Amino acid sequence: MADPTADAGGHGTANPPATPSAEEIKSYVARVMESARPAPGECWYVVPWTYLEAIATSEHTDLDSLAADVGTVDSHTVIDPQGSLVADTWAVSPEAYSKLTSCFGVSNPHSAPVTRYIVSVSDDKPPHNVKLEDRIPVFIVHKLSATTQKRGYYNREPKSVPFSSTKTFGALLDEIGGVSSASSRLWVIPTTGRIPTNISVPQFIRQYSPKLVLPSLYDQPLASQGIIPGQEYHVVVESLQQGHFPLDTYLTQISAPDAEHTLSHGGTLGLSNLGNTCYMNSALQCLLHIPELCLYFLFDLHYRELNKENPLGYHGDVAQAFGSLLQQTYDTGVSGSLAPREFKSTIGRYSQMFYGYMQQDSQELLSWLLDALHEDLNRIIEKPYSEKPELDDKDVGNREAIIELADKCWEQYKQRNSSVITDLFTGLYQSTLVCPSCDKTSITFDPFNDITLPLPIEKKWYHTFTVVDLGDGTLFKGDGESRMFEYEVELTKTSSVEELRKYVANQLSVDAKDLFIYDIFQNQVYKDYQSNSSETRFTPVSQQISSDDKVVIYYIPHDETDIIVPVQTSLESEDTSYKSSTPVAIPLFAKFTPEEADSFGTIISKMWELEQIFTSERLPHHDYYEERGDRRFTSEDFGGDGNDSDVSLADPSVNPDELFTINYHVTNTKMASADNRRIFVPYGGYLGSFSPLSAALPAAKRRFYYHKALANDEYVVVNTPEVPVLMSVGPSDDDESSSEPQLGGTLLDDDQDPPEPITGALPSEIGTSDEVNSDNKLDELASSESITPSTTPIAWEDAPRGPLITRYTQLQCEWRRGPWAEFMFDVPIPRMHNPSLESSKRAYLRQRQAKISLNDCLAQFSKPEVLGEHDLWYCPNCKEHKQATKSIQLWRCGDIVTIHLKRFSSARAFADKIEMVVDFPIEGLDLSPYIAGPGDEQVYDLIGVDNHYGGLGGGHYTACVKNNRDGKWYNYNDSQVSPLADPQSMITGAAYLLFYRKRRSSPLVGSEQFHQLVAEGRQQFEASVESARERMTSVASQIERYRVETGADSESDPESETSSGSGAEPEFVHESDDDLYASDDTSVRKQRLLEKGDTTKKVHITGSGHERVTHSPKLED
Repeated sequence: MADPTADAGGHGTANPPATPSAEEIKSYVARVMESARPAPGECWYVVPWTYLEAIATSEHTDLDSLAADVGTVDSHTVIDPQGSLVADTWAVSPEAYSKLTSCFGVSNPHSAPVTRYIVSVSDDKPPHNVKLEDRIPVFIVHKLSATTQKRGYYNREPKSVPFSSTKTFGALLDEIGGVSSASSRLWVIPTTGRIPTNISVPQFIRQYSPKLVLPSLYDQPLASQGIIPGQEYHVVVESLQQGHFPLDTYLTQISAPDAEHTLSHGGTLGLSNLGNTCYMNSALQCLLHIPELCLYFLFDLHYRELNKENPLGYHGDVAQAFGSLLQQTYDTGVSGSLAPREFKSTIGRYSQMFYGYMQQDSQELLSWLLDALHEDLNRIIEKPYSEKPELDDKDVGNREAIIELADKCWEQYKQRNSSVITDLFTGLYQSTLVCPSCDKTSITFDPFNDITLPLPIEKKWYHTFTVVDLGDGTLFKGDGESRMFEYEVELTKTSSVEELRKYVANQLSVDAKDLFIYDIFQNQVYKDYQSNSSETRFTPVSQQISSDDKVVIYYIPHDETDIIVPVQTSLESEDTSYKSSTPVAIPLFAKFTPEEADSFGTIISKMWELEQIFTSERLPHHDYYEERGDRRFTSEDFGGDGNDSDVSLADPSVNPDELFTINYHVTNTKMASADNRRIFVPYGGYLGSFSPLSAALPAAKRRFYYHKALANDEYVVVNTPEVPVLMSVGPSDDDESSSEPQLGGTLLDDDQDPPEPITGALPSEIGTSDEVNSDNKLDELASSESITPSTTPIAWEDAPRGPLITRYTQLQCEWRRGPWAEFMFDVPIPRMHNPSLESSKRAYLRQRQAKISLNDCLAQFSKPEVLGEHDLWYCPNCKEHKQATKSIQLWRCGDIVTIHLKRFSSARAFADKIEMVVDFPIEGLDLSPYIAGPGDEQVYDLIGVDNHYGGLGGGHYTACVKNNRDGKWYNYNDSQVSPLADPQSMITGAAYLLFYRKRRSSPLVGSEQFHQLVAEGRQQFEASVESARERMTSVASQIERYRVETGADSESDPESETSSGSGAEPEFVHESDDDLYASDDTSVRKQRLLEKGDTTKKVHITGSGHERVTHSPKLED
């Protein structure tokens, strides 16, 4: 660098030395502060004045100490939150800033330094003719699009580009990025409002007054066209699409706007299905075509009444999105269909129900939308507090007092709620509750926006259950015998599980306490309907059990002392090394008395009896266990053994595990002790956690059932009158290799000794096995009169054992694969007829398929009903909840009546749909007989129908709507719109929502306040249409000038002609006397893009250092 003693700063400033000393740099900075001479158009760096002063006045003599004292260069403290430079700032040249940062560094190397351009302010001599551009304009970049139907269209914020007003428009195009002057045009919009990133062509012309930047201005500074530093400007980039600019194409297809034409055409555009949004499209089409609602939003009256401060509203966003969609729907310059992405995005942002693309209920959307529009447009800013008035008991029969109460409730509601929705839709219900004990009558009034009408059909619920008879097997009444059969029941929609139990008990003539109901999924218990949960007790059974659920009702006659345990039937795994099995049949239940719970033989017998239910084949040895169920040892015979077991059943020829092994599992009693169900049923469970039940027996007793030698006649019998006693005489030499006792085919543990010789028997009383009939050994021994009792108890193990079965036990019959294939095969489950149900069901189906009138539904609506057991009313006289009689009547209706035909019993899950046809009038619906309040004639005409086609779990929505522009009916099926020749064809079982409009002598319905509002809006609209004509003329004129400057041949490109198709120059194209184009110098047109003096905008610096622009409040006339 040059000698630092030379002039510092701008022009003529010498470079400082490459390695300056502290003194040199201090001297250099001092000259920078005293003799800077910037020139217009130069870009200088802004740093704090105090920082430069600290360097120049420092007493440090070495550079390191100086750097440590003053710190790094931090220029971001020179800007206030509004983007203006603070007082103590100084601008330095790029060379000086480079020297400072090389010597001292910067505080944040990742953040751009603050720069400003030098601008000329007068014709004085330097340096008095220039100043620093303390604030720069910010350009918000938008895109002009032929359509708004692009994904992400409404979710992106427009790009902000801070740019010096000293630079040119050509440089601005380069700065925006991705813009070529050959393929793009730049428009400036003089607006201060918030506008979307992408702007449709109709919206661009209708709402804004755009100014085109002509090519002759590309080399001109922004300041020359009225761009003021520190302000925000919206610029719109228009790019070629398929070789043509969108505006050029649009102007060839549309004529100049006319108010009368605009209000009499349009309204036949469809709405694209964005993905399961037919429910939204159908409801929207019905609302968009209500004449009064259409005019309100078309005249932009919603902007006048936006209530962005309402805590119950949505900051006005829902109303604005709906208004924007309506205006696009009636834009005669749009053809085809619209994609309501802005509206869908808005409602999804404020309601989780409508977020995403799942199918929803059209009525729920309508209800939410009417409420959202009301809150966004509520004219009441400060809502007064009020208490709901009540009717004195003495005035219950006084109609004048009731009318006075209704008027008071309505006025009280209007003090807090006033909007276009209340003007058109809101009515009043009268609700009456009567106590069954003291006749206390409560009358209240509540507002509504839509009426839900029940269909006058007896709401029945049908379901087929599987019944398992675990009693004596006599429940089934039909051909043959069966312990398992299907049985269909009929209940009301609101019946509880307990009512289901009582119904089945009455039909089968059994005690309801002996019926147990379970939901079975994959052959395991999925839900226990005996649980004491609030859902099981209070939720209607029709909502707990779906049509696909497999629910089994078990009949288990029992005493209070009986132990009932679940029994799972499963099949062993093909891989024997893997301890697992698969459930192959529905669970069963076994009942034991406390004595039977200790008997292994009884358990075996009951398991064989249960498994017999699953097959028509007689299982081997089944008769044997049935005949011997009453013969058993006693605890006295086993000397404190603790497990009484039917050793009399232990026939050597009967293997308990021949078909299946009985396994068991005991749930942790600490965890299960809090469970108060009559039968403890663990849910699901890993079947591999079961263990053989025989392992719970004492070792010696277990050998009576599983000792292999028993089958080889190697035991002798000791005579006792009640207990057949066996003792071994030892194996023969031939059987040594096979004398090891086995359990279920598995060798006994080594520490399990063979049975000890039985004491107390005389040698003469012992016979050989040849003396016993091997076919029936134990039976004959037990009945022998020569047997004498033993005088000494049999010595088993000393340790006491608990019962084999407790209420926390779960049993499993694990079948071997061979026997399962041999004995078990699918057996059809018979169906037991329910004669009373079958005749009732035929009548019910006939009723569902019949046609009823809308008047029938209205009459049904006002019928009194008794509240359910779980929907009680608190009587203030009785001081307790009562099953009161409730009735609801229409007291007054809005001029637009929306009727919801309640076809779905559970709308959120589409649990059931009633397809019956409701005959509703197209014209002349008289609601007078159904309105309890005073008033004039209440005659309504149909203007829209929201249809639902399909059944449970989904379907498709369409709308049939009377277009308020031409008075004709159209069918709106998402994006497809077609004329409806015969309105009577709308009367089908698909009609879901009906929209009626009151007959009035005046063209419009609604309040006088609403009429006045619409009249004012019409005047403004007509003026805006005229302005739109002027804007269109201006846009066309500017485009023509652009074509002249670019040398485009208008005659060679028909698409570029600003005509409506006739080839003639349209009347709105003429030379403008706008002074923005007035210039004697044709080489430089002084185009004033914006008026000067708008200082309502301020630039803010965010935490990241980026400039953002806000607006100061602007006073309006």
